[in-house]
Amino acid sequence: MENIILTLLLFFILMAFLFQISKRNNLNKLVQSFLILSLFWIFSIEIKSSADWDAYVLLFENKGANIDFFFKFLSSAFKNIGLQFEQLYQFHIILISLLFINFIRKVNNSIFLVFGIYAILYFVPITNQIRYYLAFSLFLNGCYYLYVDKKNKLSLVVFTLAVLSHSAILGLLLFVVLNKFSKKIGYIKVLIITSLSLLGISFFLQVIGVVSYLDKYAVYFSKESASSFLGGLFNIFPYIILLTLIYYNYQKTIKRNIFFKNDLLYLLLYKLSMYTIIFIPISFYFQVLSHRYVIPFVIVWVCLYLYPFQYSKNQVKSLQAMWLTLFVFFLLFFYNYFLSEYVFGEVSSYLEQFEDSYNSIPYFK
Repeated sequence: MENIILTLLLFFILMAFLFQISKRNNLNKLVQSFLILSLFWIFSIEIKSSADWDAYVLLFENKGANIDFFFKFLSSAFKNIGLQFEQLYQFHIILISLLFINFIRKVNNSIFLVFGIYAILYFVPITNQIRYYLAFSLFLNGCYYLYVDKKNKLSLVVFTLAVLSHSAILGLLLFVVLNKFSKKIGYIKVLIITSLSLLGISFFLQVIGVVSYLDKYAVYFSKESASSFLGGLFNIFPYIILLTLIYYNYQKTIKRNIFFKNDLLYLLLYKLSMYTIIFIPISFYFQVLSHRYVIPFVIVWVCLYLYPFQYSKNQVKSLQAMWLTLFVFFLLFFYNYFLSEYVFGEVSSYLEQFEDSYNSIPYFK
């Protein structure tokens, strides 16, 4: 397994470098998209086992299951034409990856680098939590259509599909509300106030004992989902560091170049990145929230950092940005897949689940 991972990483670095130094045009973007999608599909589309696989099969077969509308609708449609859950899973994998690529290509030229980093770091949750990542990829595209393309009706349709795919995405649609009403107070101040309010409300709900009445949302605030402060810190700490660095890099960039201060797309990436501030304090105690509302945004953080360099005529600076991005990627990769073995003497759940999924693919046996 180690040799396979090492070979993949070396190939990924080589191709990311070649794409970085090559001429950027539509053909280049098409080749980047085709190659990274092909690689992702090779390692994901024929998966036959994951942490939630059996649960998904039961939901697929049970018409009366308490599940979000879109998954129930697709399950019924696939069964009506004689297909099984394996085909529905493949449909999700293809749609999720295409939606992510569609978002990346609209905001960044480094499609292979950005999606490659994201897919490697979070291969396990992307291929396991298919309903949520479908909703999340729809949400990102909806934000682009709303704030950059100014297509209000299209964005409404996409946001609706996101909510129907996974109701937890409602926690992200608060972004639209806060963004609208934060102009007078200041965006960061509003996020901090909302973050502390959410933390206070969650503890209040536990104290008065009404968490169980929150239906499917109760899992996020239940005692069973709670973790120790140190456990939460271990889970969220690298992302706090990254978000802090991204914040100061953005401030430095807009001071140096007024063009980026008035760039709608750059501002959207910044606001989406900072939105995760809301969920960081509460993630110290409820790790599941960080996996829903903080960690998935790494794809946006990478796009935000690399965004100014696609306008730079200095090839050296662009390459430096790429190597720095890859350096941080390797730190996170080690953190996700191997650090727990060195610190706690336990194999990372990411690595275990990756091996389980990899070994379930017929042509890799």
